[in-house]
Amino acid sequence: MHKDRDILVYFFISLGIIFVGQFLIQNKLDLNLDFSRATERPVYTRTVYTRTSTSPVASVGTITVTSPKGGETFYKASGRTIYMSWKVTGQPADWPDVSSVRAELYRYNPSTNFYSRVRLLEDPIADFNCSSYFVAAYPVPTGADVPAGDDYVIRISSHTNPSAYYAYSGRFSIANQVTSSRSITVDFPNGGEVFTRGTTQTVRWTTTGNESQVHIWWAKGGAIPNLSGICYPSNISNGVVPNTPNSGPGSFSWAIPSTISVGNDYKIWVFGVTNGVSDLSNNYFSIIAKINITSPQGGESWSEGETRDIMWFPLSGVPSNTVMNITLRRTSDPTFNRTIAQNINRFESQFAWSIPYDVGAPLGKPARTDFYVSIEAKSGTQVVGKGLSSEFTIYNSPIPIEGL
Repeated sequence: MHKDRDILVYFFISLGIIFVGQFLIQNKLDLNLDFSRATERPVYTRTVYTRTSTSPVASVGTITVTSPKGGETFYKASGRTIYMSWKVTGQPADWPDVSSVRAELYRYNPSTNFYSRVRLLEDPIADFNCSSYFVAAYPVPTGADVPAGDDYVIRISSHTNPSAYYAYSGRFSIANQVTSSRSITVDFPNGGEVFTRGTTQTVRWTTTGNESQVHIWWAKGGAIPNLSGICYPSNISNGVVPNTPNSGPGSFSWAIPSTISVGNDYKIWVFGVTNGVSDLSNNYFSIIAKINITSPQGGESWSEGETRDIMWFPLSGVPSNTVMNITLRRTSDPTFNRTIAQNINRFESQFAWSIPYDVGAPLGKPARTDFYVSIEAKSGTQVVGKGLSSEFTIYNSPIPIEGL
């Protein structure tokens, strides 16, 4: 009798183990990886637990939190920021706007072995037309509800369906006081500079304290807000940049895209991933379009009294009220500035110039060989584009006498 009872007990225990194993396999759970379900089980890695409204695990639409990676320390001090970034792949039908998410601060509760929400950071994060990568920055919370600890995570979830699509960051620390001086200062550009699209500029900064990696961004229109999704295209460094040495000057060569919007309201934002310190350019710098002049190209010999075509490629990516002004300049005489044409429509690409008789050297003197054409595009008072030709020659000619 006892033997039959023991066999029956073993049978049910084995059956239970089989059912549990099947459940874990079907739902692709790993006790050592991720229990990020609606009950907020602890998360031990940044592995994404993908869910949809109809299935616990699916391949349509995922969120991957790429920062914080885990191990960072963010200090409760003025100017300190938690940097967050995430990646979205796919676009589930019940999450039509993949760029609209909520960000929350969670903390591990050892008594329940669960993560619980400490604070809602923002919901929703502003909608940006990004392809797949997003970033946000938020001041390190300083309230009493956020005590010091090494068991915090960021939860990023869908604004429209937060229980179905979500993921967690790596575990990081929040500390009460800065144990040593840590800072980042943007040195260049720091305001007033004018850069041309398609050129390469060197961004420079200085760090104090141990900062191993930085992110570099451009910010158009003002300071980085407390929390706002920013497309990765504005990430100059396309990810983190090793900060070598960990303390002192750093630099990065920025290839300014030829498609970036022109404007006079740009700043550079450098963010230290390790310590959450950051800095913006003190003032705005400008990015303008490059006007490619195709005639004169340089080396031509023109003469007074002739009509010559000045040609350039049409402008794109500039305000609709943009007009162009063309002037004649000389390399050896910065004060020489002769107007050729004004207020030319931005869609134009050619102007027929009748060369006046008073621009060349006096008769009997050698021809001037250092002329160049300057084209400046303006939207109101703002310069949005500029182009310079190479040097060419204008020969003097006698003024025709009427009747001869």
